[in-house]
Amino acid sequence: RVCHGTIRSGDEVQIRGTYDRRRATVFDVQGLAARGKEVRLAIEGIADPSDIRVGDVVEKE
Repeated sequence: RVCHGTIRSGDEVQIRGTYDRRRATVFDVQGLAARGKEVRLAIEGIADPSDIRVGDVVEKE
């Protein structure tokens, strides 16, 4: 699953795993993300904060 959208730096989510600045696979999300709440990414400018799950791939637009 690929999520498109705009996440701003400062939006609060923690992603653990390997990634580059353009693409990231979400191996582990912490906090509210796991419960499907709105979350923020620790990676600049990637993805949509509203629907991120472990295993999702996020891309910059």
